[in-house]
Parts: sequence; C-alpha cells; structure tokens
Amino acid sequence: MKIFLCALTSSAFGAGDKRTKCGSCEQLVEGVNLVMKETFKSNFGGGNTQWEEAKLKKKNINWVSSESRLLEILENACGGGYGNINLNSMDIEKAGKNTGCHNLLELEEEWIEEWFYTKPEERKSDLREEFCVDKMKYCCSDKTKFGRNCERNCPTNKKGEICGNKGTCLGGGDKMGLGICECETGYTGGFCHQCSRDHFINNDLDCEACDKACEECDGPTDADCKICSKGYEPVEYKNKIRCKSSGDRMSERIDRTVKRKNKDEL
Repeated sequence: MKIFLCALTSSAFGAGDKRTKCGSCEQLVEGVNLVMKETFKSNFGGGNTQWEEAKLKKKNINWVSSESRLLEILENACGGGYGNINLNSMDIEKAGKNTGCHNLLELEEEWIEEWFYTKPEERKSDLREEFCVDKMKYCCSDKTKFGRNCERNCPTNKKGEICGNKGTCLGGGDKMGLGICECETGYTGGFCHQCSRDHFINNDLDCEACDKACEECDGPTDADCKICSKGYEPVEYKNKIRCKSSGDRMSERIDRTVKRKNKDEL
C-alpha cells in the first residue's frame, strides 16, 4: 500500500523543519506510537459495525492488524497532511516543521508497513530502536551519547549527573547532536553547575531568583543586591543599602513626612 505524499518537500515549505535526521525519525516514531495507542481499541466503523467485524473475523481479519488501522496510522503519524493538500489554506510554517517526518515516512513507508504486520504491540516493540537506531542509523541507542559513532558523552558533573540534573542534554541520543546542556531557568554553565546572574545559591544549594530590584544578588531581598536592576538605584534605608525605585523612594518620603506630622501633633 503506497500513499502518495504530495508537495511535502523542503522547497515547498522552506526551511521550516530544523530537526536533524534523528529528530525527524524520533518525531515519526512518537507519532506512530501515539496513533497506535489511540487506535488500539477502535473498530472499523460504518453502519453495522458488529456485523461487519463478525464477518471479517471469519476471514481471520481483525482491527488491530487491519489495513484500515494501518492507513489511519500512516495518515496521522506526522500530524496529518496526506491526500489532497490545499497549500493556500494550510499553515505553511506549522506544516514546514514536520517536513522531515513526512519525507522520512514517504521514503520508508514500506518498512513501516512490514513492521506493523509483525504485531509490534504483542511483542512490545521498541520502534525507535528498531527503526531510528538499527534501520536508519540516525540515532544512538543510548540517549546520553552523541557523535557520528555515538562515541561522545553528554556533559556530567563530578557526581556523574547529566547536566547536573538541572538541564537537558541537547542532541543526546543523536549522531548529529550538539551534546550541550540546555539549563533550567536560573542555572548556567557547561553542565548547569552555576547560578545565572539574577539568581543566588540558597540554603538548599539550589539557585533561587533575586528580588526584582536586583540585577545580581547574593540573597532574596532588595538589601542583598550586588547590582541594582534598571530603574532602581542604591539608597541607604534603615542602616542598609537597598535598591529602590523612584516610586518606592517617593512612598517612603511621604510615609516619613506623615509620621513626623503625627508626632508633632502629639
């Protein structure tokens, strides 16, 4: 069964899909697995479904391994987009982000079909391993590895934690991956081992956000600023240097004036 995939080329959609080959393969695998799960308990539909399924059962045909289900999987694995595509009405930017997935599915549709008929759910198939690693050789079996031969490791700290457990290894498991850490908010460094400028290390040894008055700090209040944020300036307040905005300073002056007036009246 061959479905013609029209107009799904990089020239049709521009450079919208920035995934690597492994990334596109993983997207296809994720889509296939999702549609497989969603359609597992479906049926053939139509008018008299019970009668139709009973008839097909006599021919040793069931929904789980049917061509109808396979067609539904192929049509939706990359987010839809088969058949008569009206390019003028499509979200080209969104569709372009799936170009790699669509192109790979078009090239390897026969392999996906053969895999589908091997009862993958019954044998608990790992499609990423079978397709992206073994068949296409785009990805690494170990998602903590990257490089042409999967010989390089994602960054780890002294405890052996990838990106210090405070980030994600970009391209981990991808032969074309960068293998660098994308840190959580507040963390930075080669393996997310430092606090960003607007965060400080708290008592739990986590990076905590500074007060909004601070561009850089070593504690949680506006009295812990090392550098004031834009719109704030250092002022002496209650024997401490704090970063205050002009609005805060005006409110404090009014408050002091009111207190002095009340004191004088007493």
